[in-house]
Amino acid sequence: MARRYLFSVLAVWVFIFAFETLVHGLGLSGMYAAENTLFRAPEDGVALMPVLIIGHFALAVGIVGLVCGFARAGTISRAAQIGAFLGLTIGGGSALLTYVAQPLPVNLVMAWCVAGVIEFAAAAALARIVFGDRFQS
Repeated sequence: MARRYLFSVLAVWVFIFAFETLVHGLGLSGMYAAENTLFRAPEDGVALMPVLIIGHFALAVGIVGLVCGFARAGTISRAAQIGAFLGLTIGGGSALLTYVAQPLPVNLVMAWCVAGVIEFAAAAALARIVFGDRFQS
């Protein structure tokens, strides 16, 4: 059972890292450049890469723990629903709170919200796929 959790966490961790790199590193980089006074310089971000990796790992553990442990999502569809809910409430909520604290453009905050729903739904579905069909007590 522990091995199933481990493999699920590793798969989700890699997915989250890749998704975040595509969305934030490529897709939204123009928006970040336009608002460069609100964000760290790229050199500072590189120095904080270990913290980023740990943060992605924590997200992966949380998603797998919720979907495959606590909620025991019986289907991939149910896992994706749980993930979308997390993305909407926690991801979207965090984006809105950041908008309140920083003068960010609304289109960037909305992009974060949409990306969060997609990312968490896909990550939760992946967790369920890798974990397998059987839940044991």
